[in-house]
Amino acid sequence: MDRFVCILVAISVIFILTYKPESKVLEKYVSSPSAPLLPLTKQPDCCGSDTYRANHHTQCESAYYHNIQFGQPKEEMGCPARQPNVLMGAIV
Repeated sequence: MDRFVCILVAISVIFILTYKPESKVLEKYVSSPSAPLLPLTKQPDCCGSDTYRANHHTQCESAYYHNIQFGQPKEEMGCPARQPNVLMGAIV
């Protein structure tokens, strides 16, 4: 049993080190998501604007930190959904 585990670990390590993602061999065996992810909608006065981001910090906070972390310009932040969703003062 111990020898089987060592062989399995060795095969796994060799596979991880030699696999080329461009070949897309695993896509034949692993299903892809059924619906593609939609990009954030861009609107002229949204999280890319400093005044809008200051007034809607809960909506723009995650998009702002995501763009900072990955070095994207603030114009590409888009308009994420407002968080939390509020209807007449009640969180929906």
